[in-house]
Amino acid sequence: LGQNGKILIGKTEQVSVVNPIGSGDAFNGGFLYAFSQNQDLEKALEMGIYAASRNVESLAPGNILETR
Repeated sequence: LGQNGKILIGKTEQVSVVNPIGSGDAFNGGFLYAFSQNQDLEKALEMGIYAASRNVESLAPGNILETR
């Protein structure tokens, strides 16, 4: 939930799923990294979605944040 109880819905893109293992961890890592860098909740959500999306496209987890 955002400010004043606002529900945040992030924009997603269609990706080819290769391996979903670790996607939740990738989302949490991206979200928490952005939030810890004083980004607003919308930006943190965007980073979490981005990290999870890149994760499912890979056979194994990697350094996905370097490409952005």
